[in-house]
Amino acid sequence: MIGGMLLLSDDLSQLTHERISVATRIFPVTGVTAVVLDLHSTSISGLPSLLRLWCSDTIVTENTTSAIQLASQNSRRSAFSPSQRWKNPFSRERNSIPVAKGLGTWSVCSLSNWLDEESIVSVPIISLLPPRHTSNDHKAELGYHVFAFWSSKYIWVSNDKFDTQKTISKRLGPRETEIFHVKPVDAVLPQYIGSELHFTCGYEVKTLVTTTNSMMIQFKNESKRSGFIYIYIPTFKRTIHATMNGKVVRAEVVSTTPQVFVDNNVSMGGQVIRIYVVMNGASNDGRVICDF
Repeated sequence: MIGGMLLLSDDLSQLTHERISVATRIFPVTGVTAVVLDLHSTSISGLPSLLRLWCSDTIVTENTTSAIQLASQNSRRSAFSPSQRWKNPFSRERNSIPVAKGLGTWSVCSLSNWLDEESIVSVPIISLLPPRHTSNDHKAELGYHVFAFWSSKYIWVSNDKFDTQKTISKRLGPRETEIFHVKPVDAVLPQYIGSELHFTCGYEVKTLVTTTNSMMIQFKNESKRSGFIYIYIPTFKRTIHATMNGKVVRAEVVSTTPQVFVDNNVSMGGQVIRIYVVMNGASNDGRVICDF
């Protein structure tokens, strides 16, 4: 979440696949630093427990081929400089990670328990609303996708819960962390909700192309990765056809969103599906196509 240097002091040759996968999910670093939400109200540990980032496809970046170059570019872009012009305050670009076009804008918030015993860590839902791009932007009328990265759990949250100042809470074990992603629901186009590939749930995507009945995702394939990806379809379909590098793979429905009344009109709900992907580091690897 801090976006700086990543140091692994373990003997990687002695780690299990499960533990190695933790490292792969936080690499590469982004170069963008999170905002501390509880800077003046930290727990008895003295360490901040709530860190927040943004991800957005509205930020224009240079074309780069190296993860290190991209992190460096992000660092320069988000660094404070008194000589730079004041940018749009609604975009909050200094703490925003650029992602592929079509992914949209969402918030990323980590909840950490630094104690040596279990503890419930909470964050106000209202603080997780994705940033506005203009002062006239409206909230998501159809609710929000909320995805927990480390536990791979999905829930749909209505606007009412954001309006009533409720919180997202998680019972965490000793020195455990969970990362929540909050993204507005789209009524027309399918959405990439997240994955088990990278903690940002979007930095791992190179290109994304969506239509009303299909989605093509090209993942960054410089390294070996595997895990589930999660896609939202704003309708109910009996048949979903998915391929990974041209080979048919299983698409499993794991959740649904309810009907929502907007201006006395009923907006149909949708389905959240997951697909298991495996990338071996080949140059032609990492392409998922989903038709529905």
